[in-house]
Amino acid sequence: MAIPEKCIENYKYTFQKELLRGKVAFVTGGASGICFTIAEVLMRHGCDTVIVSRRMDKLKQSADLLMKATGRRCVPIQMDVRKPEQIIKAVDEALAQMGRIDILINGAAGNFLAPAASLSFNAFKTVMEIDCHGTFNVSKVVYDKFFKDHGGMIVNITATLQMRGTALQTHAGSAKAAIEAMTRHLAVEWGPDKVRVMCVAPGPIGDTEGMNRLGGKHLTDNILKVIPIQRIGTRQDIGDTVLYVVSNAAQLLTGTTIIADGGNCLTDDNNFIARRAMEIPSLIRYNHILLYDSKSQGQQLIDCHGGKHLTQDFINAIPCQRLGTRQDIGDTVMYVVSDAAQLLTGTTVIADGGSHLTRSNNFQERMTLLKNSRL
Repeated sequence: MAIPEKCIENYKYTFQKELLRGKVAFVTGGASGICFTIAEVLMRHGCDTVIVSRRMDKLKQSADLLMKATGRRCVPIQMDVRKPEQIIKAVDEALAQMGRIDILINGAAGNFLAPAASLSFNAFKTVMEIDCHGTFNVSKVVYDKFFKDHGGMIVNITATLQMRGTALQTHAGSAKAAIEAMTRHLAVEWGPDKVRVMCVAPGPIGDTEGMNRLGGKHLTDNILKVIPIQRIGTRQDIGDTVLYVVSNAAQLLTGTTIIADGGNCLTDDNNFIARRAMEIPSLIRYNHILLYDSKSQGQQLIDCHGGKHLTQDFINAIPCQRLGTRQDIGDTVMYVVSDAAQLLTGTTVIADGGSHLTRSNNFQERMTLLKNSRL
């Protein structure tokens, strides 16, 4: 069930209230979720908005809420980001009513939890079309219609799940990664036309339908304690981040991604076994893992770095389902020094069975480990 939209109570201003006076923002996905709040924050700083999505009833309701809370103008326009002809019509209408578009927020998105093996071809295609194709479609139309001659600011809302590879998110992660690549290309090509293109990547954000769909109901105090700032983000956090990005204070920012997650991407364990267990426990398979012999030198080296605290759950979280061996590293070095690797120089070959993608980086656990090692 969708979370009813509501505006921020007792909004606290960091920037001047007139920061965006005279500006107009075109916000896809602006009728709900994070993009609703992004629209609100922009409007609270003097910006008028056009919010677009597929449901006109929801758009009208959200536009009324936003105008009452901010005193600014908000025009609702029905549009599907997958359909260029609808986008052209919507942008023409926005320009006719507003006279300009200064800011484009690409926030329309689709997501759900699903293992890659169970994804239908159409399901993967649909997410790519809404997220990736939709971002390009709207950006191109707005550029052609206005930004090419007047300049402007594009902010693409992505995520952090594509940074390491997240279980059950092959479809969404692929789309977000493509958007971030697209952002770099467009920043290079459209920069001379005074168009900046940026990504803002939210981490876990409370009070969103996306959080509820993607495992938010499983949040515990222990999970929150792992986040460096000790809390999940709010929709206002993302709105304020976007506000900075579109302001004149960020004129040197283009072609990059601002990660707004309180440091969660640095410490999240990204345990794919645990993520599978959240929604589809029938997919869990525990394989027999052969650990090092406790008397071997290899085990002694591992013990120096906390290996004696390894558990079966730790091993299960490694994608290849085992620890590496000294032979694994020897074989890797043999490849690197061979003629087969003549193009490899100045880079790093990561030989860890994918552990860097999924291992826990819980600083509290590591501090406990350090303390225990001194006993």
